[in-house]
Amino acid sequence: YAVAQRVRERVTKQSALLVGGILKPYQIQGLEWLVSLYNNHLNGILADEMGLGK
Repeated sequence: YAVAQRVRERVTKQSALLVGGILKPYQIQGLEWLVSLYNNHLNGILADEMGLGK
């Protein structure tokens, strides 16, 4: 956990691949975490809680 948090990645603009919408702040936070894991050669799972109707 500490390794992934050592270098904090920032997403400053929306991806051109995202068509017809914009990311919400909590989605950007999750994306930053995934990018940080990737850049530090770590694995992780990003999931939501069961039963939230997604």
